[in-house]
Amino acid sequence: MLEIRNLISILQQQDNEERITNESRHLGRTWHVLLFQEKNKTVMQFRVFEPLDIHTVWCDIYPRTTTGFGFSNKDIRGWLHSRLTNSITLTQ
Repeated sequence: MLEIRNLISILQQQDNEERITNESRHLGRTWHVLLFQEKNKTVMQFRVFEPLDIHTVWCDIYPRTTTGFGFSNKDIRGWLHSRLTNSITLTQ
């Protein structure tokens, strides 16, 4: 539960300033963070874009909602990388 609370806290840190311009022209990774709640049989999905061709600490996050908005976040990158088992690909 502590791990989930930490992730939710990070995802709630929204920055609406455009941090990654011309995102569709950048190379990067797209992560899909899925949060399952077994009791209610619900899922929350966040799509995280991490640019690799520019030097930035920012990622863009897009919640799976009907609104279609996104926001910038600089803490999700560290959270993702600290929990991945394939760290060799992250240093390329």
